[in-house]
Amino acid sequence: MTTVIDVIQGILVAICAGYVILFAVQKNDDYSKGLLICSFLTFIQNAGYFLACFAHSLDAELNSVRIEYIGSAFFTTAFMIFCSGFCKVKLPKSFFALMLLWDLFAVTCVWSCEFHELFYKDLGVRIVDGSDHIFLKFKAGIVYLIHIGLVLIQLLICAFLGFRGAYKNQNRRLRKTCLLISIASLIPFMMLPLQMAKLTGGYDLMPASTVIGLTLLCVAAFRQRVFEVTGIANEKLLFNMKEGVIVVDTDYKFISANDYAVQWFPTLKSLMMGQKLGNPQLEEIIRKGTDTEIVIGDNICKICMDDIVKRNKKIGICITVVDLTEERKRLEEMEKLKEAAEKASRAKTTFLARMSHEIRTPINAIIGMNELIFRETGEDSIRQYSADIKTSADSLLGIVNDILDNSKIESGKFTIANVNYRTAAMINDVYQMMLVKADEKKLELIFDVDENLPRMCVGDDLRIKQVLINLINNAIKYTSEGYVKLKIRGTSKGDKVILKVSVNDTGIGIRDEDKDALFEEFGRIDEEKNRGIEGTGLGLPITYQLLSIMGSNLNVYSEYGKGSMFYFEIEQGVAEPEPMGRFTEINANIEHKSYKSFMAPDARILVVDDNAINRKVFVGLLKNTNMQMDEADSGKKCIELAKKRKYDIIFLDHLMPEIDGIETFKIMRADADNVNIDTPIIMLTANASNEAREQYLGEGFDDFISKPINFEELENIVLKYLDESMIVTQPE
Repeated sequence: MTTVIDVIQGILVAICAGYVILFAVQKNDDYSKGLLICSFLTFIQNAGYFLACFAHSLDAELNSVRIEYIGSAFFTTAFMIFCSGFCKVKLPKSFFALMLLWDLFAVTCVWSCEFHELFYKDLGVRIVDGSDHIFLKFKAGIVYLIHIGLVLIQLLICAFLGFRGAYKNQNRRLRKTCLLISIASLIPFMMLPLQMAKLTGGYDLMPASTVIGLTLLCVAAFRQRVFEVTGIANEKLLFNMKEGVIVVDTDYKFISANDYAVQWFPTLKSLMMGQKLGNPQLEEIIRKGTDTEIVIGDNICKICMDDIVKRNKKIGICITVVDLTEERKRLEEMEKLKEAAEKASRAKTTFLARMSHEIRTPINAIIGMNELIFRETGEDSIRQYSADIKTSADSLLGIVNDILDNSKIESGKFTIANVNYRTAAMINDVYQMMLVKADEKKLELIFDVDENLPRMCVGDDLRIKQVLINLINNAIKYTSEGYVKLKIRGTSKGDKVILKVSVNDTGIGIRDEDKDALFEEFGRIDEEKNRGIEGTGLGLPITYQLLSIMGSNLNVYSEYGKGSMFYFEIEQGVAEPEPMGRFTEINANIEHKSYKSFMAPDARILVVDDNAINRKVFVGLLKNTNMQMDEADSGKKCIELAKKRKYDIIFLDHLMPEIDGIETFKIMRADADNVNIDTPIIMLTANASNEAREQYLGEGFDDFISKPINFEELENIVLKYLDESMIVTQPE
């Protein structure tokens, strides 16, 4: 019967030791390696127990004891090393070394016990009634007694380490694991004195104590969830994360906290499970149950709470403490950088707008005065000089417009308008503007336009016109002989039309390696060859970006030395679907009236501008109309004149000292007794953008005209708002 019990105990020891080995191998950390050594030593010890079950002589029994001591002599020291690491209590390495040396000495004494009496005295065997095998009979030697005493001390140390680890650890599961280790240490500690006092009837209790101790270690290993990789990963993440985590039960009592949480709330370190938190601020936040921010020292922390639910039942609360200090600092720095960037962008935009206005003002004077010279001189040489001045002034104006447009695109303030426009009139404007430049270089300008295009489209005709002008102007610049051809075709798409546009030339062409640089700002390809060609390098980049904003894409095909083709497709709305007819047969006077002259001597017009030359240009352009012209150099003077005399049209400049044009307009419109309360007021400004047009019309102005003043546009707008009864000479 005894043999059967010993065999069963041996099997249980083998199973438990095997599980612990598997746990230690999968955990693969420092203290698990110590546990692995303990388990192997237990296997060796268990092998000695098995051999003892079948011993029938003194030599066989003694050999089994020798094998058993190889495992048991080192087991308690190895187990103590494991407990020290697992429970995070450091013991001197010299102490462990001394214990190992003693274990080695004890094993040596056991294996040589036949030659001395240090370990065993009076060796022999005895048979216990009812037993089917023999037991070793001996008297304890001095080494045996010391060894047993040291084993008891080591087991007591292991129990102490377990209790200390349970007290210090904040993790509930790890705390219970430490307690199980303590109990596993105390069982053999209690068994050994009973066996030494011969209260066991000669039966060896160590196998049984080993079974119980290893079973508890198996439970401890199971509590560590060795087969739950996700659980282990979550636990390591929880206790290594840079966020504080506190777990409380539904009564707001402490369960566990990671090290980072203890840094924020040091009182948590000494708390046992089930105790109150002892932090009034934290307890109040938990009771409110809402996420909030608090200040801890010099740090800003966010407290987040989530319910812990198991089987649809709330079993606790997880409180997360997140340090927002660095994030707030980064956000503040980013906000400062953003404000600085926006301030720089505003300063740039303001500077360019101001510079645009300041440059446009003298350009208006140059172009206007030049127009007057051209009209009044009869000398061919003077007229030629005037034509050259106009060409240069137009070129300068184009550069200013390009820089301003580029700035608006970069700042994201560029807007696209949707207005009804006459297709033929828009194309005719482009043709008239480009024809002069083409003639100057003796190039043939061809406009091949689909006669079935809608008579009136919906879109931003000014920007489409700008795109066409840029592409044709670019083609003319880089073509010395041959032709430049604009081709436009249309494809209906419901209530929309897809305009397919291409610009071909017989110019110098573009190398394949230069095509990527075409749309770079301020870029000039083949610089050495084209150094004599004027331009800022902004035309094509602006055209490319304009088309992108309007939902299109600019493409290019070119053969170096033979010419280039730029092409794109753009969708426009349709206001009047009737075909516009053949472009070459359209009378520009019908689609886009151009007035050569008219007279209206009874009409009275007021022009308000703080720049005397601009007023002189304005008056000079309308001199042949015989209209009565009054001038005002400020908003204040304008208001005074408007109270005294009725005007048919008032042209009002925007940027003026003291009272600007918009303020002047509001004052006049707010005065119910003003005789000019219903008089059309036209904004006259150097700010020529779509945004400005929308702003002025939104303020209530009747219309808008930009500087430099285009004579035809000026005549058109005067005729638009002047009563027909005042016109005594009709335009041709």
